[in-house]
Amino acid sequence: MSIREPKVEHHEGRGVRSCRIFSELRPILDKAFEIFGDKSELVVAAPQYRAAANTAMGWKNSNLRTEMTRLLRRASVSGWPRLFHSMRASRQTELQREFPLHVV
Repeated sequence: MSIREPKVEHHEGRGVRSCRIFSELRPILDKAFEIFGDKSELVVAAPQYRAAANTAMGWKNSNLRTEMTRLLRRASVSGWPRLFHSMRASRQTELQREFPLHVV
């Protein structure tokens, strides 16, 4: 998966980084591509969100929690405290069942 890094794109050799995805995500992403095709290369493609975060002074005010809460609400999913920390910790627990801690 390619991830754009707008905050550092002005540095030579920066601006896009690669990130491996877990195999469990592949079917979900394939299904989304079947539905939406190549209409968007962005996961959160709301132009107003990107416009508000990309200011003349650079990228700021990118409140990911607020946007994630909106997306969860639209999907009729209840939010939970510490959204991102909980998701990371849950995945860590799953991976520790399969791999040694130093690998995780």
